[in-house]
Amino acid sequence: MRVAQSSGVVAASTLRRSLESAAAVAPGAPPVVDPEYREVSLPTEIHSGVRMRPKAWTTLARIAWYCGWSPGVENLAEARDRAALAATSLIELAAAHHSVLLTGHGMFNGLIGKQLRDAGWSGPRMRPRRYWAFAMYQIDAQRLTLPSRIP
Repeated sequence: MRVAQSSGVVAASTLRRSLESAAAVAPGAPPVVDPEYREVSLPTEIHSGVRMRPKAWTTLARIAWYCGWSPGVENLAEARDRAALAATSLIELAAAHHSVLLTGHGMFNGLIGKQLRDAGWSGPRMRPRRYWAFAMYQIDAQRLTLPSRIP
């Protein structure tokens, strides 16, 4: 909660859970809402008579997505491109407000984190994988520049 309260601005995706999380950690601070921060969708066009638990289907769909199967949803390259745009947006918010808190989504947070590290920010290589976990990315104020596009 201290991290949230000390943030200059809160950002959230358009998904309900992100908006509710933003309201819970920073009550009274309207978030900057951007659909670019939303989670990466799972392909759902798996047709099988095999019965598995939902978690197993989710894992199978995510593995298939990483292997290039993405009917009806953005593929990995498209998600990486969107993560670059989201990282650029977060860098702009950080430059304007000195810090930003994103109430985002696990898989996509990892893609954004890679883009931030590629742009010279320091932060964890592996995202935390539990609910309400967070990762911090930092850069020296002298090195904070507004990119036209992250590589």
